[in-house]
Formats: sequence, structure tokens, C-alpha cells
Amino acid sequence: MVGIRIAPVACKKLTLLTLVIREFFVKTILYGAGFGVLSLISIYLISTRADKRSIHDLLAKTYITSNLPE
Repeated sequence: MVGIRIAPVACKKLTLLTLVIREFFVKTILYGAGFGVLSLISIYLISTRADKRSIHDLLAKTYITSNLPE
């Protein structure tokens, strides 16, 4: 186990709908339809943003953390 987790930005609990949006809709459909362009944009966002959030994190309103849940 790597010790990282997906956390929601605004609410206290991550919902199944948020995970479906993040993992299926954005990663599978949008990245697949973008023919790699969105993957390049994601790499750019991760490398330049202070919070290291990518397209799928921004759309699903999530972030990756190594902190334990509250």
C-alpha cells in the first residue's frame, strides 16, 4: 500500500458519485476522447499547480493526500 488516499475538497465524506465522476467519467471517457491531449494537460497542471491537482481532481472536487482521515 502506498499510503495515499483520495479526499473531497468541500465535504467531509467521499461519495460513490464523486468516485464515479472522477474515475469513470473523467478518466475513461474524457481522457479517451481527448486522444492523449488531456493527459498532457493533466501532466502540465500537476507540475505547475501548488496543490498538484489534475483535471479529474478539479472536476470531481477531490485531491490526493497522505494524511489520515479525521
